[in-house]
Amino acid sequence: MKNIFPALACFLLTSAWSVGQSVNIPQTDWKLKYVDSYQGSSSSGEMAFDGNPFTHWHTKWGETDPLPHNIQIDLGAPYEVNGFVYVPRPDGGNGNIKKYELYLSKDGENWGTPVSAGEFRSKSEPNTLFFDAVPGTRYIKLVAISGFNGNPYYAAVAEIQIFQKSTEKPKADFSVPIPLVKTGSNVYFTDKSAVSPVSWEWRFPGGTPEISNEQNPKVSYQWSGKYPVMLKVTNLNGSTEITRNNYITVSNEVSNLALCLDGKDNDVRTGIGIIKPPWTLEASIKGDDDKWKALEVIFGGGEYSKTNVADNVPLALKNGRLHSSRLDITADTVLDNNWHHVAATCDGKNTTLYLDGKVVASAPKSVAILPGAIGINQESGSTFGGLMDEVRVWNACVSAEMIRSWMNKGLSTQHPDFRNLVGYYTFDNMQEEMDVNWVGRGHQAYHLRNCRVSYKGKAPLAYAVANTNPHFANAPVRQAFFNAVTVPSEWDVDPGTKDTQALKLRVAVTGALNPLNFTGLTLDLGETTALNDIERIRVYHTGQAARSTIKQEIFAINSPDQGKIECKIPAQKIIPLNHGINYFLVTCDISPTAKPGNTIKIEVDSFKLGNDKIIPEQSHGCVPQKVVPSSKDSPNVFRVLDWNIWHGGVHLGNEGRVRVIDLVKATNADAITMQEAYGAQAEIAKALGYHLQTASAGDNLALFSRYPLVKLPSSKTFQSNPAIVTLSGGRKVLLNSCWLRYAYRPEYTCAYFNDGMDPARWIDEDRELSTADIRGILEKDVNPRLARESMPVIIGADFNSCSHLDWTAAAAHLHHGYGPVQFPTSQYMLEQGFRDSFREQNPDEVTRPDGTFAVIYGQSQTSRIDFIYYKGTGIKSIASKIIRTAPEIDYVWASDHAAVITTFELAEENE
Repeated sequence: MKNIFPALACFLLTSAWSVGQSVNIPQTDWKLKYVDSYQGSSSSGEMAFDGNPFTHWHTKWGETDPLPHNIQIDLGAPYEVNGFVYVPRPDGGNGNIKKYELYLSKDGENWGTPVSAGEFRSKSEPNTLFFDAVPGTRYIKLVAISGFNGNPYYAAVAEIQIFQKSTEKPKADFSVPIPLVKTGSNVYFTDKSAVSPVSWEWRFPGGTPEISNEQNPKVSYQWSGKYPVMLKVTNLNGSTEITRNNYITVSNEVSNLALCLDGKDNDVRTGIGIIKPPWTLEASIKGDDDKWKALEVIFGGGEYSKTNVADNVPLALKNGRLHSSRLDITADTVLDNNWHHVAATCDGKNTTLYLDGKVVASAPKSVAILPGAIGINQESGSTFGGLMDEVRVWNACVSAEMIRSWMNKGLSTQHPDFRNLVGYYTFDNMQEEMDVNWVGRGHQAYHLRNCRVSYKGKAPLAYAVANTNPHFANAPVRQAFFNAVTVPSEWDVDPGTKDTQALKLRVAVTGALNPLNFTGLTLDLGETTALNDIERIRVYHTGQAARSTIKQEIFAINSPDQGKIECKIPAQKIIPLNHGINYFLVTCDISPTAKPGNTIKIEVDSFKLGNDKIIPEQSHGCVPQKVVPSSKDSPNVFRVLDWNIWHGGVHLGNEGRVRVIDLVKATNADAITMQEAYGAQAEIAKALGYHLQTASAGDNLALFSRYPLVKLPSSKTFQSNPAIVTLSGGRKVLLNSCWLRYAYRPEYTCAYFNDGMDPARWIDEDRELSTADIRGILEKDVNPRLARESMPVIIGADFNSCSHLDWTAAAAHLHHGYGPVQFPTSQYMLEQGFRDSFREQNPDEVTRPDGTFAVIYGQSQTSRIDFIYYKGTGIKSIASKIIRTAPEIDYVWASDHAAVITTFELAEENE
């Protein structure tokens, strides 16, 4: 484990506790001597020094083993020890140690007095201790006396690192996965210097930045050429330098990119749900070395994928051999670290594994699969390290002949199973936080989400590098049409809004020679309620990314007066297409007099590439845009957004929180009830310019409002955050952001796609947990205030419980056969006089089965657990929608929960 935390390196430079120079003692020869308690093999004492900060030793659950706890480690040889690092669980979870004692011993029997004792300063970051060197130390003992969370039973350690005294200078070294990069792309440098350097001085002539002091910098190169790299590393004993001339080659000709995975922290999700046989999985892979872990996942299920109806590790490497998990099929061949094509197929009777087009294992077995992630399932210890490309998911059993024929070239429309593609990822247009599924359609397009296992961390994300696979056909070819998909916006629009997104046309082409020209398109407005609701339509070319700085207007029309509009692009604005994805955006200006409730729907009937007419695929299942009044137009309108933003909105690469703010702004909500704010609330409030109410800066619940807030007492601040909102004219509304406990025996809201579950248990769990919670909130935080004042009440919450209005007999087929289910929490709310605003406005649970958890995963689309309930005189809902797509069409969603937005109309004061 080489200085994986930059904060540790900084501490070594500045700490007054440093004595001489320290160097890491390798964990290779360490052995567990003793541990007084542990919870199973996955939380054993060895996990405290396995080199992986995302696994941990944890004491036994329950209340049988109270603190203190201790762990003892044999270092394998005597050392002159002068330093110690305790790495807590990076999520700050239970068991992280606060008060401690550290002992050193030569024989493991005589421990003497502690070499260090006190309190660790952080529950989620590495804690470093230095002391006078103790020669001959072979054994260490860490005693956990108390925890940060106050629990008197648990102790946990993610990693322990020991330092010994050294007088050696550091040895400079570094690497990149592939020193060949595309012009304008990033290069990620990895420091591999030895002997514990504490500072780094990089120089990148021709790169941006040209100088860096980060340990593992990211550099971009804008011009073709060959560039040198220099690195100087320093510790307290001196410095060394290394220069590599002509090390980085930058070229415009690089067009075939591959995904680079670190095998540790990269968490890459596609969200693809359960696929029943027949199916096929394919990928080209290259390990970062030939030393394989016990299990390295190629296709996994990802979060919320534990199921008894499908295999959530359908293709992996078991000790370097191709392996299908649920069916327990394993090949004999151990892979080396060269490029290989791997595949698995199932025809409904037989499952077959392929390596480089050859059958290497087969069995007369069949299973459904859940390929929701690439290179990982859920546990970081089984992540794939290396390169991947040409990832393909099919709902067809591709023949052996076709696998061999297409494994070393990109797909085209000539593939006989082309129409059966579910997912196709080439990584050639990868953005930092996402990659487009070339065949993605609708609100759930299965675009790749780029995240981290340690979601609060700053480790490099997975990224694209040049594909150097010598077997892959990569010669320049004539450009050919691949497919085109229309993706409509589901977002409702305010009267008077300008340039609001209505539709994107995603056109994918392959090859760069003789580019195809986008020359025109025909728009269909036939399902728009009233054409005079639209004042202007614009068509833009927006480049190759869903989020793009390119916005080139190529056509515009004022006051459309017919259902079909032919947009012929002027010669000077004709767009030559680039290899990969090309986006065209259609926007419209909405008339200030547009009638609320009217539909705005624009479709691309066809478009032209040169003189060829192309009919794009339509996205089905999308909810049409409606005109909805806003408070800008009427003081009687009050719009409320409820959203659980998932651990502070940090799950989408480096951009998660920014994307959360973008979305909240785009809703034009007057008030927001938020769950899992966890440190994001001040940033969000500042961006909105809204009033903020929250129990503390890092608390779960937050309220935001453009109107003043008056805080009310809360019985449990983690679950209830009530306030009085004073609207224009002095009218008052009691608004509460809530979070209720969820059923966990079993946790049905994310596992209802399993067979054999008993809804009676869900009902009992909800009655004991979520129903009890909301009853307490109403009785303690809401009703006493209403006894003194008459005012409307709005509760926006993550109820962690479903609704009996959704899970009916008629809708059972939408809930994997379960229904009707009489969920007690939703029934209780109706008994208390509350109305479910979404279901009130969308009463048909079959045509509108929209779910809120977890909408980023294909198997979980109809679990509605987030609600905006309301009651009172002088208030009614006039529109309500579940928002599950980003305001930027075809971009990925930033949370695991969808948001709920309801527009209310309040009576005049004198009514």
